[in-house]
Amino acid sequence: SQEGVAVPRLQSVLVEYLLCLLQQGVAPRQFISELLINLCVKSEQFYQLHQYLQYHVIGDSKPVACLLLSLESAYKPARQLALDMMTRLGTATEEMIEIFLAEGKLVSALSLVKANGLVDTVSARKFLEAAEKTEDR
Repeated sequence: SQEGVAVPRLQSVLVEYLLCLLQQGVAPRQFISELLINLCVKSEQFYQLHQYLQYHVIGDSKPVACLLLSLESAYKPARQLALDMMTRLGTATEEMIEIFLAEGKLVSALSLVKANGLVDTVSARKFLEAAEKTEDR
């Protein structure tokens, strides 16, 4: 708490607010979800964060997935949560390919390319550069 509302109290209010919006079929503004994620990280309530994502209290979006990717150093499962979210969205294939290439996971990236019919549209140069960086010769 910082001279105001305690973090756990703020988290509880945000969750109730999000649930009310969801019950009424109203899409919450992005910053509300991001605030809840950041509060969970600040208070190290990663299990709660995982539950909010699993039960869609925090909805799927590219910005949320990117935020989760940035949290991997604090919470290792955040990377997989982000990739799962991107898969569900179905509109983040390019981003997922970039993530796999950056991690040197060329086979995963190629599988994604093939599964999404992108064989003729991806840059072979990106794959060759990523392969060279792995130094797997």
